Amino acid sequence: MGRIQPVGEAGAYWRAAMIAATIASLLSDPKARRQPYTLDDFMPAEPLDPLTPEEEIAAAKARMDSLFSGMGGG
Repeated sequence: MGRIQPVGEAGAYWRAAMIAATIASLLSDPKARRQPYTLDDFMPAEPLDPLTPEEEIAAAKARMDSLFSGMGGG
């Protein structure tokens, strides 16, 4: 069975860490660093507190309100 990938904010960090680890491993000097970078090298040190669906909606609405208030909307 396939592995379930993280969703929400944790999923965003996971995807960004995957990209960063891949690029860093490709561009690193193999003589200076023999092991490839891992996701843990790029994940936040503090554990993420998952948001409830209601909290995610409220946070997204606040971001959108902030974006549109700067454009003269509201």
